[in-house]
Amino acid sequence: MLVLCDIDGCVVDPCEYVRRYLSGPVKNWKGYYKQTLSMPAIPQIIVLLNGLSQMGENIIFHTGRNESNRSDTLVWLNTQLAFAVYTSRVLMRRNGDRTPASLLKLANCQRLHPQLVIEDEPETVELLRKHRFVVLQVHGYRVDATQDNIPE
Repeated sequence: MLVLCDIDGCVVDPCEYVRRYLSGPVKNWKGYYKQTLSMPAIPQIIVLLNGLSQMGENIIFHTGRNESNRSDTLVWLNTQLAFAVYTSRVLMRRNGDRTPASLLKLANCQRLHPQLVIEDEPETVELLRKHRFVVLQVHGYRVDATQDNIPE
């Protein structure tokens, strides 16, 4: 089984850093990315991914983070997870690319055909489900989680 997993809001709890660097009228992405190694993990998803890896499942990470953050992202993932994450297993946004993350992730899904996608952003979840992908939505790790799209 191929699993595509988002990073921020799925394996990383970015809430404090989003509030600090991205919530104002001017977004400080450089400041946000400098905090990559300090961001806390979401333990339940770490356990889930470690279990899937132990079962032999293929896990690839995809994210809206810029390519310039690859090195710190790889260090963070390899520190937190019980399996090795190689650079080819992390799909990132090209520097300067302004394409919405939901469209980047849809393109990844259409190219790779995962059996499971792990995602937190409601608009991305909705888009992927419209294209008939199976999505496990992570709740509670968005700055404004009250807007999460929780199906009834």
